[in-house]
Amino acid sequence: MATGRSASHALLAAVLWTSLSGILYSFVIATCGLTLRGGLLIAIATTLILPLALRHGRGRLDLFEPLVTANFVLAVMFVGRPLGDLITGETIHLGYDVLPTFDEALLVALIGAGAFQLGYRAVFGHALARRFPTPPAFNPRVAWLAAWAYLALGAVLFSTFLLGQGGLGLLLALVRGRGGTGNDNLLFLSSTGYLYNGILLFATAGLIFFALGILTRRRLHFVEFIVASLVVLVFFGSRGTRSQVLPLLMAVPTFWYLWRRRRPRTITVVLVLLVGLAVSGWQRETRGADVDARAALVNSLVSEIS
Repeated sequence: MATGRSASHALLAAVLWTSLSGILYSFVIATCGLTLRGGLLIAIATTLILPLALRHGRGRLDLFEPLVTANFVLAVMFVGRPLGDLITGETIHLGYDVLPTFDEALLVALIGAGAFQLGYRAVFGHALARRFPTPPAFNPRVAWLAAWAYLALGAVLFSTFLLGQGGLGLLLALVRGRGGTGNDNLLFLSSTGYLYNGILLFATAGLIFFALGILTRRRLHFVEFIVASLVVLVFFGSRGTRSQVLPLLMAVPTFWYLWRRRRPRTITVVLVLLVGLAVSGWQRETRGADVDARAALVNSLVSEIS
């Protein structure tokens, strides 16, 4: 009975991964054709999918294993995003046109993805890890102070950016959406990411507060987590910068599941992905600062579903 069940699971896994791969490859070929660019995208996808498919077939696929998380992120960065750029024709980011070196970048991504798979499987990693000292015992007091230090540093860096570019009025313009300052690209190009991305340290502090709340069961830490997280969600959410809120939104449930030594069910993962894609698409359409365009989009949506 157990052998038959294992065989059926292996067959189901093979069908699932083959179907997903076929859909992805068909999408790549339809978008890029049988060109070098399409071949590179297919090669990257294969490099990332194959190790996960083998793990699934052996019953060893763990959603929270570093390999799974890393390959998912790499697939979004070097397969999903390039396809999105090619489909929409939006190849200029922060004033730079990425199309002239698109294929070269994909080649570098392929080499990096392949090296990561080999390095993850390398046997010398375990021997090397044993040579490093073990981390010190968790100290809630030190963690709490570190979280507040991240908050202070993030506030200083982002405030420096605001003061150098227009002060509080700039902040109000930024939270209106993209294009709220007239030309956001020139605004960010005239500064540095070490300053305007300083607000991301609020997410780091928020995650520490959340972990402290779970571990110590103190309500104060949950309040600190909510306040720090709201700053990140409101700022980047209003601008529709989805990639900046993902670490916060994904790390919280991941920590909770790992702390409880549980794993999400398949149906839960599917529902979260569907809702996440829907919200992500909605953010993309509404992140502009043009109030009239937003109103027209809402009216169009209402007319379609009514």
